Amino acid sequence: MSLKYFYSDKSGSFARIENSRANCAVVLERSNSGAGRVDGWVSETVDAGIDYAYTKIGNNFNGRVSRVLLACDGHALTTTGWY
Repeated sequence: MSLKYFYSDKSGSFARIENSRANCAVVLERSNSGAGRVDGWVSETVDAGIDYAYTKIGNNFNGRVSRVLLACDGHALTTTGWY
């Protein structure tokens, strides 16, 4: 399983998980102030019959930062830093 985080300070960020099993989700969290406090998030789960999922794009304008986490069965397995 792999977690990919795509980031641009000019437009935004999104995340993707590949080769995943069922009951996993990729979550993009965003902090509006850049302080690393979660102010919003988007999440996508792996649907039956496929092994990947990707989030919508979260914008990173005006000092916003984001991070990504991979969760399976309701537990966070890994989290990136804030970018």
